[in-house]
Amino acid sequence: MLNIPSISNLLFQHTSSFIGSSKEPSITPTRNTPMIYTEGTYFGLDYSIVSLNPDKINFTFLQESEAQDNETNPANNSIVFNGGYFNDQRNPDGLLIYDNLPYSQISDKKVMSGVFSIYNGRARIDRSVSFTPNRNVNFAIQNGPLVIEHGERGILSDTENEFERTILATDYSGNAFLVIIKTPVDLYDCQDLLIDKIPNLDSALDLDGGPSTYYRYHSSTSTASFGTLGYPAYFIKASIK
Repeated sequence: MLNIPSISNLLFQHTSSFIGSSKEPSITPTRNTPMIYTEGTYFGLDYSIVSLNPDKINFTFLQESEAQDNETNPANNSIVFNGGYFNDQRNPDGLLIYDNLPYSQISDKKVMSGVFSIYNGRARIDRSVSFTPNRNVNFAIQNGPLVIEHGERGILSDTENEFERTILATDYSGNAFLVIIKTPVDLYDCQDLLIDKIPNLDSALDLDGGPSTYYRYHSSTSTASFGTLGYPAYFIKASIK
């Protein structure tokens, strides 16, 4: 009898990789496997990477109460993670677009240097000054700094600001990658992990980190999480269409 994998296993893959392993699993998403969860340790840094095929994934905005509901009743084949910086009213401090509609406006603050967006089923990261919203942008979030820009390192010196990190990255094929680094690290030092672990890496954008670092991933076979809900002001949910 042939051992045919279930549809849920095809859609959502959970793998693990560790430094020094002789054969690490592929983390490049495909049409049949649009979401892949990978975790491991890289030179003392514990990390999780969720690879996403934007053509098969919905990105939506969640308020804190909705994220709390997700902790109790997590949506299958999905991941919820913290958003970007926020203001004193706990609203996004920078551009946020979802369902093709702007929720907040673009910021001209220097630190808000990049925009991650989904455009015609492809993920991309642009400099904020170059980004022009249009009706084909399904989702966009502004934050910073740019950690990697078109294959080049964006952080050129160690600031010794070591925090847990939430990072969105893209490859040259238009795939998206959520990277959670659970060990406090400077953005300068986390660049090696991004370059080594994300095949064909194009760009990477820092989201809010430190106590805001949060994710909860759920599939039909497993659940993984990091951080707590109390600090982030808003959240992003990525789920299979």
